[in-house]
Amino acid sequence: LLLRGRDAAVSLWAAIRAYYLASFAGYFLPMTVGADAVRIGALAGTSRPAVLVASVVLERLIGALAQAVLAGLSVVTLVTLGLGARVGPGERWGLAAAVVLAFAAFPFSFPAARWVAGRLGPAGGWRGALRAPAEQYAGYGASTGAPWAVFARTVRGGGVSLAVH
Repeated sequence: LLLRGRDAAVSLWAAIRAYYLASFAGYFLPMTVGADAVRIGALAGTSRPAVLVASVVLERLIGALAQAVLAGLSVVTLVTLGLGARVGPGERWGLAAAVVLAFAAFPFSFPAARWVAGRLGPAGGWRGALRAPAEQYAGYGASTGAPWAVFARTVRGGGVSLAVH
């Protein structure tokens, strides 16, 4: 969805292949950065690398927001059911404040990326290599539908896992 939002269509087969290849590589490479690099590399022949990098960064930020929401739902569920450790009002308010702050800050990531791209200037080399993904990321600010659709799907998938457990 994020790639389609930037006119960088990738076939379903290429996306599935890249996902499973990156998942497998993630067992051997450090943290998720290695798996993300494999996913970008697997798709680099089908799309522009700057768009791929920007979509992965945005996907990770959306995933963090979704995890914050799911953590809040988990705490509410535990408190409601009286299970697990006792969660006091301070912890509840702290979690709520963190979630609200994350949602308030997220829209500013697009202008921040635009600012970073502007600061990197038109130079080539490593500055140009960083500027291109920053510009692509900033472009997602105009297409609010795709990021929020990915967010909704991520929360829904995590919600199913939460309900099962």
